[in-house]
Amino acid sequence: MTHDKISFFADLLAASVRAGTLANVTFHSPVSGDALKCRGTLRTIGGETLVQLETSLTEGRVSQENVPAEGIPETVGRLFDTYRKADLTDAGGTASLMISKKGTVTLLKKGTVGQVYASGVPTILPKPGNDRVKKRLLTGAEPFLVPLGISDKTGRVHDKMQAKFRQIARFSEYVAEAERKIGGDGTLTVCDLCCGKSYLSFAAGLLRPDADRAPDGQNVLRRPEGERHGILCRDRAGGGL
Repeated sequence: MTHDKISFFADLLAASVRAGTLANVTFHSPVSGDALKCRGTLRTIGGETLVQLETSLTEGRVSQENVPAEGIPETVGRLFDTYRKADLTDAGGTASLMISKKGTVTLLKKGTVGQVYASGVPTILPKPGNDRVKKRLLTGAEPFLVPLGISDKTGRVHDKMQAKFRQIARFSEYVAEAERKIGGDGTLTVCDLCCGKSYLSFAAGLLRPDADRAPDGQNVLRRPEGERHGILCRDRAGGGL
């Protein structure tokens, strides 16, 4: 939907994002469809400040969209095809836009929106980042991952093995948590039933996760393939199981 007041509201939102003063913006009162409301907050992703829109849908579903300042006018126009009302809260003021059933557009604005203050009040609101790095026990550079075909010699996990690497890393976290729970006097036993290449047993036996000692392992390698991988990984990782 295009309208001078809608365009002005979009400009206010874009200015608020560029200035880093946006607290939140909410689009609500849907005309029809499965969208209930759309709420936007400021985020810094990849060094770029943008607004992250989270749309609440029926049946508990949620969708997200990251919109940079230059994409806001088009996005706001599209959102007003779905919603009749929107409220913007900025560090310096507020703005609200309403569309009546007859199509009348009303814009209310209070204070200053999208203004950068060098000093004094209001202060610029913090921009919570979305660039989160998960802390894992494994990095991909562990020696036993190379002969298993998970990583190359530089420690880079092969693209086709990303899912397997995540499985191994998560299992290592389970082992580390179990080690912490049983304490220094307990014994952790890992039994490998030879369903594959023993990825998880090597992770448990060779990494010594978060402990001064390695967990005890009973590695039941009965198949020739398992034995070959077991010998190769133990040799290259410097011992273990």
